Amino acid sequence: MFARMKTPRAAAWMLLAMAGLMLAGCSFPAAAQSTPDWLATAISETISAQVTPATAEPSATFAPPTGTSEPTATVTSAPTATSGPAGCTDRAGFVADVSVPDNTLLAPGAAFTKTWRLRNDGSCTWSGSYALVFAGGNGMSGSASVPLGRTVAPGATVDLSVSLVAPTSAGTHRGNWQLRNAAGAAFGLGASASQPFWVQIVVGATPTQDRNAWRGEYFSTRDLSGTPVLVRNDATLDFTWGRNAPGNQVPVDNFSVRWTRRVHFNEGLYRFRMVSDDGARFYLDGSRILDQWSDGAAREISVELYLRSGDYDLRLEYYERAGDARASLRWETVSAATYPDWRGEYWPDTGFTSRWTLVRNDRDVNFDWAAGAPAAGLPGDNFAARWTRQVDFAPGTYRLTVRADDGVRVSIDGTLVINEWHESGGTTAYTADVALSGLRRIQVDYYERGGNAKVSFSWAPLAGTPTTTFTATPTSTATATATATSTATGTVPVPDTPTVTPTQTPTATPTETEIVVPVDTPTSTPTPTETATPTQTPEPGSTVVFDFLGPYCGAAWSTASGGLTCPAETIDAGGYIMMMSEANLETGDLAGPLLITQPNQASDGWIEGVFHPLELTGGERLQLRLGCLAERTACTAQFSVGYLTVQEQVRNFVTRTETFDGELTVVDADLSFLSGQTAAFVLRVENASQDSPGSAVWIQARIVR
Repeated sequence: MFARMKTPRAAAWMLLAMAGLMLAGCSFPAAAQSTPDWLATAISETISAQVTPATAEPSATFAPPTGTSEPTATVTSAPTATSGPAGCTDRAGFVADVSVPDNTLLAPGAAFTKTWRLRNDGSCTWSGSYALVFAGGNGMSGSASVPLGRTVAPGATVDLSVSLVAPTSAGTHRGNWQLRNAAGAAFGLGASASQPFWVQIVVGATPTQDRNAWRGEYFSTRDLSGTPVLVRNDATLDFTWGRNAPGNQVPVDNFSVRWTRRVHFNEGLYRFRMVSDDGARFYLDGSRILDQWSDGAAREISVELYLRSGDYDLRLEYYERAGDARASLRWETVSAATYPDWRGEYWPDTGFTSRWTLVRNDRDVNFDWAAGAPAAGLPGDNFAARWTRQVDFAPGTYRLTVRADDGVRVSIDGTLVINEWHESGGTTAYTADVALSGLRRIQVDYYERGGNAKVSFSWAPLAGTPTTTFTATPTSTATATATATSTATGTVPVPDTPTVTPTQTPTATPTETEIVVPVDTPTSTPTPTETATPTQTPEPGSTVVFDFLGPYCGAAWSTASGGLTCPAETIDAGGYIMMMSEANLETGDLAGPLLITQPNQASDGWIEGVFHPLELTGGERLQLRLGCLAERTACTAQFSVGYLTVQEQVRNFVTRTETFDGELTVVDADLSFLSGQTAAFVLRVENASQDSPGSAVWIQARIVR
């Protein structure tokens, strides 16, 4: 998350050097107008006293590719980030292979387009005169230089493409690429900005694809790596090789296979069955649906999917370690499926629009997936689910109760009785009292946006109501009559239309505790521990070591749009920092002072402040209270706290998404893992939606001992 934030961190690293720490590879851009006096003075004194003028970087030379030969190129890399034309630094960060991932199999001479997603990790803005340049290996008949033709600000990402042609010779081919700035200096990835990014393909014999057969690629390795030793069309995917090899070129043990095929399915419910000895995994349109990628004797797993009519890309991957070998995939239509409890349907998107849906029987609607996914093939975030069942109610009034992180709604026979279709922390119970009798169809819809995922639904008869029974057979029933209840407002009649939003039951003191776990902490660093209950005020004998909201303008603040003036003179679309003396929060409470750190107005906008390095002697804790302003009901933002040290240059250890849910986010983190170190803390906020400015605020941010 912090990989894009280089300008203020470079200043913090210099200050850490002044504190007696040795830092390598730091460079400093021209100071923005928002640079605090202590930072500007420290940088100036340190540069004049300790920094020796660097020698000019040697330029890069390139050997452009010609034809299908394999040209080579020599790129001389500087030991530090490349200096830009304005004295800033150039450095790139790799984000993803958008097209042609490593080891993609291509036919000899096949034309293709390679696209990388890169991030500007330097402090220079990449202009249209920057270029994508070939830097060694196999040129694959591509241009030696491709102009960017666009502007990329520090911290922003960009997709860069080059047109290439696969070599005619079989084997693995790799071409290295870098970027070149307006001054003609080459730069790339890594701390020294000297590492290339690349395209790597495998050229092999490609038989004509038979639509009625599987294209099988057989490897002499167990992990599908290298060049296939055998490529053929397999009419069916049902093999029992026992202790024999699949072909003369393939070993008996320690081999792997990838089968691919495009299949047309009519709309309907299908059951897919996979058998393997040893490991196998099945993909539908790129989503991993079945997964038993582990050693083991022949065993079967299955899944039911509802497919819309159309063509689907199927892929089965398999490996054999030793002993018997077996691989099979088959499917069948399911005409009369029954679900004795809840019929659970899961979509890999939040809009219930994907071409396929995972279907299964769920005993209860009571799930806490945390950061995981409900099933293989589904993402951990941005998915939706629907549960339906028939219930035979004895006449009476029932209280329906639902909790969800994030959105949820409940319908009885198509009538909406609970509608909380918004992002939430999952701690609030939403209720509706409903008069019911006879066989009724209950439907619970749910979506998960991000972070933790959980949902629960239940009902209970009010006094004098008999016990209900269930049935798995759906039938038509009369419409339910519902009332929504609230301990604050009494009973409100609900019309027989899907427009009702029950009144939310408020809690007296809405707070939420986060247990913080550091990310990717090195094994040499002790793991920080947490207290389960946050402390809002220092315990007796404790003192506030540092209050981030006090000297907040002493930090170096920046956004993707550049440096910022602190405090803000105006509300700027490029981001701003200001303190509010008091304001009403989402909880209904009046609080203050509050710190607003507003990112630049973009979907990927961010703002961060790097504070003066602080020496930690032991026993310190980080305490945060985060929330939304009362009038900003669409509020959503991601807060982060990280630190910089010599041993750990960039480390994020608290990340929390705050939404308008009537509750505050509270964090109480043990900092003992930093004991004896000098650290520069970094406060950061990222846009989680296009919301109005100043909607999410720091109510408390301090270190106590």
